[in-house]
Amino acid sequence: MYDPYTNKTFGDDILINRADDSKNTTKRWDHYHDFYEIYYYYGNEMNYFIDNKVYTVKKNDVVFIQPYLFHRTVYRSGSTRKRILILFHPKILEYIKTLDEPLHHAISSLFSTKKILSLSSVKSKQLLHNFIMRLYETSVQSSSYQSLKMQNDLINLFITFDDLSSDEVKDKSAPMLSSKEKLVSNVIEYINHNYTYDITLETICEELFVSKYYLCHTFKETTGVTVINFVNKKRLSEAERLLRYSSQSITDICHLVGFNSIGHFINLFSKYYDCTPGTFRKRLQ
Repeated sequence: MYDPYTNKTFGDDILINRADDSKNTTKRWDHYHDFYEIYYYYGNEMNYFIDNKVYTVKKNDVVFIQPYLFHRTVYRSGSTRKRILILFHPKILEYIKTLDEPLHHAISSLFSTKKILSLSSVKSKQLLHNFIMRLYETSVQSSSYQSLKMQNDLINLFITFDDLSSDEVKDKSAPMLSSKEKLVSNVIEYINHNYTYDITLETICEELFVSKYYLCHTFKETTGVTVINFVNKKRLSEAERLLRYSSQSITDICHLVGFNSIGHFINLFSKYYDCTPGTFRKRLQ
């Protein structure tokens, strides 16, 4: 599992990370990775940006992030950073499919369609909290067959998600976005739909009726990266996915994701992944 945000490669199929630091609520920038992420929040309230949409996340809510999907957390003033991340390799879901196809379908839907699970009753919230804490405790204990125990606990957690879905809050209100956040959301939506074409600042400004200065300043202030940098990251995330899961040539992938120059593509890819696309693909074999 590789995370371009931290430039780290993880050898394990399941990783659990806990943060319980109410003071560390600095802005997190948009990022993506090649593994699934379950984000369990037990602070008070915050916002979660997934692609170009924003979700209000409250205590005991669960957020589901697919591989290669841009996302970031935004902690509000006075909010606390209390969360548990459950990161797992896509082959875990493939293994579940061999065990139980209906469960595989239910869990896949959480990531592809639902994105966030909010429970209504205190009993359901406590049950979910206990399950996730149990998985975390298993991850920090050094014991025989730890990997197998974590995998079994994760599968039981998936079953719990499915069992508790009947107690889900039906009316989820979307948070009010500032004018800057709305602009950034529209820019990201435009990039997602057009990254395979030649995108310039001028074309985005014309499409969204905004000045170049305001666009660049607002986007960098909100996301932490420039517009062009974000376009490149989007293209690279798709290139990585194609390198992993397709037999397309590197030249074809270069053009499919919107790069006009193979040399520019290789240089950018090497900058973010510390290797060329060819070397990256060979390491997967």
